Amino acid sequence: MVTRRDFLTLAGALLAEGGLQSCCPTCPTGPGVRAAEMRRYCATSVQEDPLWGKDLRKQFQALECMIGALNAVPQFRRVLGPDVKQRFLKLDKELASYTYSRTIAESWRLFYELTSRVHEYRNEVSRRSKLPVLAYNGHQHAARMWIDESRHRKLGPLVHFDTHDDMRALNSPAKILDAARKVRAGGKTRSKGLTELISRVHDHATPVSGGVLALDFVDVVWCFPFWAYASEFGRRPMFYANVPHKKSSYGTFRLLHDKDQDRGRLLPTYSTMPWLETSSVKDRGLRGMTHRRPFRMSLIKTYPTKGVLGEDQRWKALLAAVPEGPFVLDIDCDYFMSIDSNSGFHRNPDTKRSGSRRRQLAVDEYERRLKKAQGLLDRRMKSFKGLIVKLREHRRIPSIITIADSTYMPFASTLAGKGYWEYTPYEFAAYVHWKLRKMLADVYGAHGIDAGV
Repeated sequence: MVTRRDFLTLAGALLAEGGLQSCCPTCPTGPGVRAAEMRRYCATSVQEDPLWGKDLRKQFQALECMIGALNAVPQFRRVLGPDVKQRFLKLDKELASYTYSRTIAESWRLFYELTSRVHEYRNEVSRRSKLPVLAYNGHQHAARMWIDESRHRKLGPLVHFDTHDDMRALNSPAKILDAARKVRAGGKTRSKGLTELISRVHDHATPVSGGVLALDFVDVVWCFPFWAYASEFGRRPMFYANVPHKKSSYGTFRLLHDKDQDRGRLLPTYSTMPWLETSSVKDRGLRGMTHRRPFRMSLIKTYPTKGVLGEDQRWKALLAAVPEGPFVLDIDCDYFMSIDSNSGFHRNPDTKRSGSRRRQLAVDEYERRLKKAQGLLDRRMKSFKGLIVKLREHRRIPSIITIADSTYMPFASTLAGKGYWEYTPYEFAAYVHWKLRKMLADVYGAHGIDAGV
């Protein structure tokens, strides 16, 4: 959001241009000139902070100013866009050079807020590439991005890296399909359809359900880390259907399993938690019910990756579910660390001391956990890179990549940044996001990717 001072500066530039044109019709004017002037203004109207080396506060202030202008005046994007990108990369590199502490963690948190403000802009730019990378905070937005991109490319199976299955039930499948048809029609109806999908697929735990409903994915692969405690299996027949039921607490378009279609096998369950809104039923008992969507589902533990990269049974199951060619690579950043799971990071350390000493010990313990978590994230992301490189070598190339940050930011200044639930720890949301973008650019650089780095 542009501040009052920025607005007055922009207004002054516009008025100055009008006066310049009346006095000198041949002088250079236009959005490019105003954008260049705004860039100079943002770079100079910053405050010194002697407590920070390398002018860290200056970089944050200049970047925030330029993002406000970029979003407020779309005509500025051609001039300001490349500069904003370079400032993000420079600030990311500098923040990464500091050891994690409580203060640096808050700096990363602010950096994520700035990152989320340009999600929509970055998505718009990346859509023009052969391999787009589209990002939001809330995972529910992934479904409408898949629907929208299906107008331009063959998507292939869905490969979903996440701590959670995100297959919760939906309401009003007919209205969701109507909105999807408007999106596919393009033109003026596309925008209306995308807006309707925001309200129809609004739960962060429903993107897979929305994708199966609107896109008829033949295969869905949930790749999960060890702390998800899910049972593993490969290509089991499942289906969604609109089944009104008194026990359905979330929605009526639910995930179902018919053992008669699955060689009489029972539905596997989690070892520590129940399936979300999933029931075993016989298909013949669903006569008269609507919107049936059959597909094959695979649940594969891909972290640790030692067995997968060793081409064990998990690797074979992954290749069977994802044939050569394009696939949707969907990454929820909580795949690498989730605050609601035993994934290696928790806050609010408890101590037996009291008074000021207790507070200092709590801060010390918190910072120790931050440093440990950073090391875990680095190892896990390196492991993930090895997995997608191996898929690339076996000629499995994404058609589209979607990223969900899944962190807590209820008062974000943009829809793309808003998130009411925290899974990815907010201290690491920007750290993971930018590290992931650079990794994807490195792995798929030869395949026309625009990862925004």
